[in-house]
Amino acid sequence: MPPAEPVRVRVGVGRDHASTGEERRRYREQAGAQHERHVVAVARALAQRPALRGGAVRPSREAEDVTAADLAALRAYLCGEPSDLDQRLRTADPSDALAHTACALSGLRVLPACRGAVFRAARLAPALLERYRPGLVLLEPGFTAATTSAPDPTAEPDAVVYVLWSQTARRTGWLDATGSDAEVVFPAGTEFLTLAVEPAPAGWSDGPCTLVHLREHRRPGAAGPDVVPLDEADRTLLARLRAAVAARVAERAAGVAEAERDADGSPAAPVPARSLPRHGFALGLDDRGLPFLRA
Repeated sequence: MPPAEPVRVRVGVGRDHASTGEERRRYREQAGAQHERHVVAVARALAQRPALRGGAVRPSREAEDVTAADLAALRAYLCGEPSDLDQRLRTADPSDALAHTACALSGLRVLPACRGAVFRAARLAPALLERYRPGLVLLEPGFTAATTSAPDPTAEPDAVVYVLWSQTARRTGWLDATGSDAEVVFPAGTEFLTLAVEPAPAGWSDGPCTLVHLREHRRPGAAGPDVVPLDEADRTLLARLRAAVAARVAERAAGVAEAERDADGSPAAPVPARSLPRHGFALGLDDRGLPFLRA
């Protein structure tokens, strides 16, 4: 039997894409009545953050309407509508997901960037985890959701935490779609470089857990997958990621993370665990453990 071939995905929308009128029209048709619910929620959020209205490329009332429509598409995605958007983007033909993706990406552009260490929990079978190795460049066709707060320390079998260094992920918590102010989202089509795969340090979780350290990695026009040598900048970021992990361990040992305190200094309520499908897949790998290739 010939070896399995990686999925060649068509990244049909650029990371910095501005939605077109036709894309917004097609998305509204696909979303139906649910779209208006998100438009209302976004309008309420924009009223509290008027500076975001100026994030659009087109200054005018039209620009504000475009921003609101794009953010409504992004909010729908964050609410799991539809629940399989990332799965469709991770196929060889994502055509039916491109209108929603175009609008959501356009909405992401106006949100504040998050720079630093972020975390994403997953459960991966050993065969999938073994695919990650230092220097492996990964293309993730779907959106990548993560949080600035450390995951729940209750380790489950096959527990994995991606520790990612973010430069372009956007803070989405103010959209009030998930109940967490800590959530960030990387654009669909982001490429990551694997820096290290190692056991979590003592005190990180209540059981065995593996950490996969990644950084964003832009390679215009590359088809992948590649394995590249790590340079000094990569090693510097890996050290920062490990320091972020050590800081979370120290915070847990102290009993409460300072970043998760309420304004009056009392411990904040824990962020509820999420079970949306978009938080579960192996970044950059298909269901067979093969890296995605750019078509």
